[in-house]
Amino acid sequence: MIILATLLACGAGFISLGEGGLIAWRNAVLLLTGQAAGSLIVLAAGHLLANDWVEAVRDELEPAAWTIVPLAVLALPLTRLAVPEAPAIIPADLMTDARQSWFHDDAIFVRTCILFGGLAGLSIWVSKAGERRFVSAIALAIAAIFFAIGSADWLLLSRPFWWSTLIPFALLVNQMSAALALGFISNLVQREKGDEHAFRSLASGLLALALLSLWVWFSVYLIAWFGNQPDEAGWFLHRMRGTGTLLLGIWLSGNLLGVAILMFSRRRRWSMTAASAGMLAGYIAGMLWLLYPAGLRPLALSDLIPIGVLAGLWLVWLALGQRYYDAAHSGSRSASVIHARSSGSEGGQRSSSPSSENK
Repeated sequence: MIILATLLACGAGFISLGEGGLIAWRNAVLLLTGQAAGSLIVLAAGHLLANDWVEAVRDELEPAAWTIVPLAVLALPLTRLAVPEAPAIIPADLMTDARQSWFHDDAIFVRTCILFGGLAGLSIWVSKAGERRFVSAIALAIAAIFFAIGSADWLLLSRPFWWSTLIPFALLVNQMSAALALGFISNLVQREKGDEHAFRSLASGLLALALLSLWVWFSVYLIAWFGNQPDEAGWFLHRMRGTGTLLLGIWLSGNLLGVAILMFSRRRRWSMTAASAGMLAGYIAGMLWLLYPAGLRPLALSDLIPIGVLAGLWLVWLALGQRYYDAAHSGSRSASVIHARSSGSEGGQRSSSPSSENK
């Protein structure tokens, strides 16, 4: 049923959407793809660094990474979206034949297909490889290249022209923090109790990503304003018109709220959920602020309808993936629980034996 709904949504996007609708569709696909890719990167980074806290949200991160496959199908209507011509965006003194060829419609289409197909393959590969560090290291390197190329394709061709090497890294941190926040929320909602040590480690990781995201984007802002670069400053000013100011405010307040809560309260379930929800809302607003092309009409309510529809389909795919993951790993989980209980009972018997001997 969900497969049919996904195909119908894809067909509707092909037939009925105009330019404005396709832009909103593109923003929704890229926003959800960032969430899925961020889950993949957090999972691979946790394996590479041998962090035990990844296991606490592994059943949330892996199914989220799998959703790249249906998102690749939902991205097909974007083939009808006209990409702005590079000479109309990039100043003449910076335009070269190589750049004009690189930002040609066909070249962007080929790179987008490689990006979605590569991320889908990486998600399956990392899931099957388990905790093998070699696989995780390769996946992280390839994903970083995909992020750099994808961010250049979808953010660089937007008036006014400006590019910073910090932007791909900033986007990568944004995706990772949002993926960990959503996994955190899902874990807290589904379970009444959990490993307190793992949750504290998760909260520390989430806090570090939130602070890093704020620091990187603030550095980009400083480069634009205090570097005496009018084009770079205009990049920000164009995105502060109309609803852009509201989106930027939600982005900053959501991240700052999450940082404040995680710094002073990590033991209560409601506070950790509120911090994760604030960061997730900030991620959504920030991605819309970045992706919506400058110079067009303000963001309208009709632009949010494709986001709501695709987000609903994505959540259904995520729920099905989690159910499949739970069913596939239920045997290993029960065995680990039995092993932990038996180890605890043996430890209790050993600790009680010296006291009995003393008696």
